[in-house]
Order: sequence, then structure tokens, then C-alpha cells
Amino acid sequence: MSSDNATSPHRRVRKQWRPTSTNPAYYSAAPAAGINASVFDMALWLRANLGGFPEVLSPMILNDLHTPVIETPNGNYFNRWEGLEKAYYAIGWRVFDIEGVRVVHHGGGVRGYRSEMAFIPSANIGMVLLFNGETNAANEAVPVFLSGLK
Repeated sequence: MSSDNATSPHRRVRKQWRPTSTNPAYYSAAPAAGINASVFDMALWLRANLGGFPEVLSPMILNDLHTPVIETPNGNYFNRWEGLEKAYYAIGWRVFDIEGVRVVHHGGGVRGYRSEMAFIPSANIGMVLLFNGETNAANEAVPVFLSGLK
């Protein structure tokens, strides 16, 4: 990827952040999905998922995308989130019931990058965090965000 407005990936080596490279195979695996985007792009995607662009994503489509399809088992990092009652997979999203509140989430990462996006459709609020490093802080970002809303 070439851009004047792009970050470069980093990883921890001996307690210091060092530049690294992405694996070119990420771009050649047909069944895999990924997004090369800025925080501004992702903020627009968040707004769209909160109903901000009904001409693009209608309320009916958003309901279909965010409705749980299958309950997921315990064992992932998000199962340690305080107040988690149920975890599901929807169409491309993780969906959680946390203390009676429905939270829609997707996180991801490849070598040198991490991301977290979470939102509460009923409250019309959400967050996007992009990291140009494989930091464990990403694992705590969503629960900290949610606890700040109480």
C-alpha cells in the first residue's frame, strides 16, 4: 500500500517498538477479509452502522446485520469482559449482551496492526481504535469504553 497518509506496522522486540512489514499473503487469500482504511474512513463506517446513512444501509439491513445468528462459546478474550451475559455471531459482527445492553463489535489484526470497533445501536454511540502495533491494549479498549458509559 502506498500513501502519504499511511502508517507503518510495528511489533515489540525486546521491550521496544520496531518497524515490521505486513505479510503479502494477506492480500492474496481470497476467503480472508480485511480493510485498509483511515480512522476517518472507519468513523464513517461506524456512523453508517449506527443508521447515519439510511440511503446506503437501511434500518432493515442494519437489523439483519446486527441480529445474532448463533451463540458463541466462552473462551475468547471478550468473555472476560465485565458484565458479559451472552456472546453471539451475527453477519460479520460479534454481538454481546452486557448488563442488559446490546453491543456490536469487531476487532482484528495482522502482523503490525490491531483494530477495535464497538457500538451500542440503542444509545447511538460507538468507538473506533486503530493501532499500528500488535498491542494488548486493544483487548482492554472496548471494556474500558463500555465501563465509561455507566
